[in-house]
Amino acid sequence: MTASDGPPRDQGHAFSPDDDTVELLCTNAIEAEVIAARLRSEGIPAVVFGGGAYGGGPAVGEGAGVRVMVRRGDLEIATALTTDTAESE
Repeated sequence: MTASDGPPRDQGHAFSPDDDTVELLCTNAIEAEVIAARLRSEGIPAVVFGGGAYGGGPAVGEGAGVRVMVRRGDLEIATALTTDTAESE
């Protein structure tokens, strides 16, 4: 078992056991953290799975195996927010 197989790194915004969570997207570690932070700033709980600790993993442009998870009920708005972010760049 590796660090990337473990629980989400952001336990402060973890879901309850009853939440139906889904994968919003899969990307690199830095982009995943930025997206999750944006979602949380909008009041949408989001966690990042995978990627391990910073500094010990692949280069920034590599390792697109980090998942951003949200509640199923938040998926539509989370998708819209991430689409807005991507289009504005």
